[in-house]
Amino acid sequence: MKKILISAVTFAVSALTLTACSTKQSANQTSSSTKVSTSTTSKSNSTSKTTVSSKPVEELNQNLVTTWQGQNNASISFAADGSYTLSTNTKKVAGLYKIAGKYEETLVLKMSNFDSKTPGLDSYVTISFNPDSSIELGSLGHFTALSTPAQVPTNLLLPNYLKEKPESPRDLIVGTWSNQNTKEHVFITTNYNQDGTYERYSDASGFVSRGRYSLTNKGEKIELSFVSEEKDPSTQTFTVNPEFTTLTENEPGIVHVYSKSNLPRS
Repeated sequence: MKKILISAVTFAVSALTLTACSTKQSANQTSSSTKVSTSTTSKSNSTSKTTVSSKPVEELNQNLVTTWQGQNNASISFAADGSYTLSTNTKKVAGLYKIAGKYEETLVLKMSNFDSKTPGLDSYVTISFNPDSSIELGSLGHFTALSTPAQVPTNLLLPNYLKEKPESPRDLIVGTWSNQNTKEHVFITTNYNQDGTYERYSDASGFVSRGRYSLTNKGEKIELSFVSEEKDPSTQTFTVNPEFTTLTENEPGIVHVYSKSNLPRS
């Protein structure tokens, strides 16, 4: 009887020992599996973060930085730091430039000190690149590079620069517009910017006013609404030519014609 009792006790202890070992082994396997899963998740998260943060660098791919020689002793130099110098038979100026548009073989620059008639007001200047790498620089005409031009740095891009050839009135309005009709008593030049702001110079006041504008397309006409701190809100309606290069405003007995300035010669 004692032998039977001892054998039963021995069997029970062995069973408990085996159960404990099995439980411990299972726990170790679970812990190991959890560690592997955590490590894998961590590595996956790390890879995901790296992928999100790596963005392709934007390439402007437009070679402008050099000195360009034009007709009648005209020359202009563009530097990589955003500065330029312009020399003609009648003037020599220096200033800064930014890229307001880059599409196809065209650059639209916004340049300071470009027009002596509008002190304090920047000027939009359109540059067309020819197949032979020469350029047409606004109304100044044809220029050739005196050395191999370098690319324009992307940090010279304005935040809302035009990336495609303007088609809609909202994009076509971007630029410098002047009423250069000699019959006008007041000379007014307005910059319409791609971010919905404007700057306007009047020789009657002699200073530059600023504000915001909105455009409503009405077929052959557009309506421009202006808001600024200097004046009450106002609205003007213009008839637009098919090329969108002139804006005509008709008032009783008066016609105001505004032309888009500094476009390349056709």
